[in-house]
Amino acid sequence: MIILHAGLLNDEVVLWAEESFPAQKFTSLDVVKRGRRGGRHPYACSYAKLLQAIDPAAVPAEMDTCRAATVQVWLPSTEQLPVPSSRLLCADDFEMPSPVKHLSWIVDTVSLHALEIVSLVERADRGHILSPGIILGAEFSYIIQLARFGAALVARQQYLPGVMLKGDIYYGRWKPVLTPADRDAFQGFTELMPPVVRALNAVPSSTAEIDRSAPTPYELVSNYVTAFVDDSVRQASSRVVTSMYLSKNKYLSVHDCWMHSLSTASGRMNFDDDEIKKFVTELEEWERPLLISEYSQFRLCFRLDEPPPGEPVSEKKSRTSTKENDACTDKNWRVHYLLQCVNDQSLLIPAEDAWLNTGAVKKTFDSANFNPREQLLRSLGMASRLSDRVGESLKSPTPSGFALDNTGAFQFLTETVPALEQAGFGVMLPAWWRKGEKAKLKKKANIGDGTESGAEDKTGNPEEEDIARRVKGRFGAENVFYFDWELALGDETLSEDELMTLASLKTPLVKIRGQWVLVSKEDIKAAIEFLQKKARKKARLDEIVKLALTGATEDGTEVEVNAQGWVRKFLAKLTAPQVMSEVSAPDAFAGELRDYQKRGYSWLNFLSQFGMGACLADDMGLGKTIQTLALIQKYKNEGVVGPTLLVCPTSVVSNWVREASKFSPDLRVMVHHGGKRKKGATFLENANQNDIVISSYGLLDRDLEQLQKVEWSGLVLDEAQNIKNYQTKQAAAARSLRSLYRIALTGTPVENSVTDLYSIMDFLNPNLLGSLYSFRDQFLIPIQVDRSHSAQLLLKSITQPFILRRLKTDKSIINDLPDKMEMKVFCSLTREQVTLYTAVVDSVAERMAQASNQERLAILLSGVVQMKQVCNHPAHFAGDNSALEGRSGKLERLIEMLEEILRCGEKALIFTQFAEMGKLLKQHLQEKFGEEVLFLHGGTPRKLRDQMVERFQSQDGPSLFVLSLKAGGTGLNLTAANHVFHYDRWWNPAVENQASDRAFRIGQKKNVQVHKFITAGTLEEKIDKLIEEKQKTADVVVGSGEAWISQMSNEDLKKLFKLSDEVSV
Repeated sequence: MIILHAGLLNDEVVLWAEESFPAQKFTSLDVVKRGRRGGRHPYACSYAKLLQAIDPAAVPAEMDTCRAATVQVWLPSTEQLPVPSSRLLCADDFEMPSPVKHLSWIVDTVSLHALEIVSLVERADRGHILSPGIILGAEFSYIIQLARFGAALVARQQYLPGVMLKGDIYYGRWKPVLTPADRDAFQGFTELMPPVVRALNAVPSSTAEIDRSAPTPYELVSNYVTAFVDDSVRQASSRVVTSMYLSKNKYLSVHDCWMHSLSTASGRMNFDDDEIKKFVTELEEWERPLLISEYSQFRLCFRLDEPPPGEPVSEKKSRTSTKENDACTDKNWRVHYLLQCVNDQSLLIPAEDAWLNTGAVKKTFDSANFNPREQLLRSLGMASRLSDRVGESLKSPTPSGFALDNTGAFQFLTETVPALEQAGFGVMLPAWWRKGEKAKLKKKANIGDGTESGAEDKTGNPEEEDIARRVKGRFGAENVFYFDWELALGDETLSEDELMTLASLKTPLVKIRGQWVLVSKEDIKAAIEFLQKKARKKARLDEIVKLALTGATEDGTEVEVNAQGWVRKFLAKLTAPQVMSEVSAPDAFAGELRDYQKRGYSWLNFLSQFGMGACLADDMGLGKTIQTLALIQKYKNEGVVGPTLLVCPTSVVSNWVREASKFSPDLRVMVHHGGKRKKGATFLENANQNDIVISSYGLLDRDLEQLQKVEWSGLVLDEAQNIKNYQTKQAAAARSLRSLYRIALTGTPVENSVTDLYSIMDFLNPNLLGSLYSFRDQFLIPIQVDRSHSAQLLLKSITQPFILRRLKTDKSIINDLPDKMEMKVFCSLTREQVTLYTAVVDSVAERMAQASNQERLAILLSGVVQMKQVCNHPAHFAGDNSALEGRSGKLERLIEMLEEILRCGEKALIFTQFAEMGKLLKQHLQEKFGEEVLFLHGGTPRKLRDQMVERFQSQDGPSLFVLSLKAGGTGLNLTAANHVFHYDRWWNPAVENQASDRAFRIGQKKNVQVHKFITAGTLEEKIDKLIEEKQKTADVVVGSGEAWISQMSNEDLKKLFKLSDEVSV
């Protein structure tokens, strides 16, 4: 195990790492020898190991990466040894020592530029797992937040060019410019900096005391943010600026040299030093007013007041009367100057009072040691470069603002305001002005009930069945509907005559019924042309849904959907699923749906019958499988033609087969998986003879050509997060398949990840969120970079009708659940496991044929153990400490389920009867999740056992606890867990129930889910069936472990051991 750490040094991120160490290092008498500059860190990675962990090949090749150095790091330590940063590095019986002081230690490091650290972290799984066994320290999240802060500055173009002197060399440098809000965030970063980020010294000091000259948190943050901004802008500008100067070895002026340095990698200025010094002086003089304003406690603010209301316009007069608008051609608009307090933006002092500077105003300024006249003159001088009107107002000795006519107000709103805001001035505008964009003409789509006349539906029947009948056949997303267009400006519907009146006005700023709006002549002209065509539009139902949810057409024109009849009812139910009518469970369905499952099944039915895709994202254990099977059964009963393609991870193929057999035995199921799967015409024939075809994600792209030849009734993706990357072949293949309806199942809250949400939603409802590029501009960048709340709300309003997520803690759910739910999880064998299992069975059969009666029991029990080991993992069977990834269906399924549990902040117990398997699980889970995993087995001392229990029960303790069944099956109180996994089976229900009751006991406040893993097609499944059949006498039958198997005949044993025919190789 390796934990990477990151610190800031100068303007770079410096990486070093700890690795696992033997516990005796803390008890050994051979302590590390320390010199006056500190000792070598005893378990820090060497440079070679560190480089291998980082994988420099994954860092962009054009960057100058991987610079090695030996630095000093100050760490919590005992008297003579550093304390490890995490228990992940320690043995189970290790007792974490209490640090008594901070000591300096020498470590090998690799330095990365400001941008390179982002590339490194982007590769990490779950945000902190670089690769199995290589974990990013918690401080990386801090540095990434700092990088996002720098990225936001670049996105808002808050930077200026400058010059930096380093040693005796001058460099061109892009520097960030901070607004008051940015300075608050900047200060927050300095206060919240983790100690390890500022624990580095570039050169070991000559004394063992802390180097007091080390950079402060403020300096470290400033250096990094400046470096990030400089790297980002330099990369972008190099494509534009470099070509102008690269061919010149000598520059015509120092300015040319400076411009070139701002775009090159080194940034060095190769010019006469005296000329550079003179240029720097001029540059500083140019920057000085900006910098003074940046750190001032008050800033200049501009407030635009609209003309006072005049005579009311008669309702009989045109709502767009030229008389009312022409009356405002005089200078009736007014821009006022104010000084606004940076720390309390509600404190606004008019310029008139600031010039006088008397009374309470003077007290306010004096308490802040602020000179209002100097600030006003300086700020107005700067603003005059952006607005001629401001310059004209400076002819007055005490300017307080200026007046504008309609045209001037239009120019101020559209041209001056953005420039003022970009320069850091405050701007206050009328409430009706939508900042940053002009009011647009809005189209109104009047939609009837599907008939060409658009007549209102008179039936009044709100049921979904009635709505469905109004569509020409089921799955009506492709059906065509007609609607008429109207045009509106603001909330007012406009006729063609009124649009002509608007076009005759001399200014784009017009007043309609007391409301000022901004509209361009181009938009008015286009609107007139649109109405003159008497546009009558036809569209599919899915296009109408997109119009209603997005409120815009493809060209960005705002749309208000005014639906009538059943279309109105459909849209109402789409956005308010709580009023949706419940559908009864279908005939031939053998399961019993709980109330919340009925609602989920009804919701799936409602969307799917109209061809709308649905994402069922219920919490683990709430029954996504049973709700989906109920829907497939319903459509089979109704005669819907074509099979349903169900795509899932390989590890759950067998589970779907078993669940379908249990809850929908009437459904014909075909598994399309493994080397012996059907192909070509045979596959097509067999697929059409079945109701469900189950396949895996790995075959989506590989067998795409033949999958596309089937007319699927439905397409269901289980664990749909497998297509969260839009650009993968799997995601593209899923989108390319034709089906009447689509469903995505996932326990992951997809709405929390913008990019994941787009990929899944584009599969379910193509083009609902537009193209990937338009989605990036409209949602991804505003949400992830600008943290736009309005973009988040818009995205949620569009996608929410198609996502149903219920949690076990929901009040409407928790009362419907039993206190303890037991479920069998059927896992598939990998190809390697099939080969090994078959070999073990053959070996046992051969030895049995030659064994005496006395030898028979030993051979049988030994063979059973080997088969169970193979089912667990080939490495468990071989005992060779080989790699675990991708070799066991059980382990893959466990990882998938634990990922969901950890993401929800829950805890789990994992029982195994084999201590060796427990050790493998602990190691692999720690490497996979980057979190400590406890392991209790028969050799665990009582003191350590009690400590483990106490830590697991604590709120901030480890989330996963592996226990051997015998050591941890009784006598423990582990109610912090609400999930219990039986990784392998003891085949004694009483023993297993005792183990499950470690979580399900007095003090448990949550519903407990017990997951019993069974490897499909093996003796595990067959013995489970045998136990189930003889449950009444189970204690007698299996009370002595596996010994009862010896009582079976050789013929019965062959049937018990043999792999089922359905197991694919």
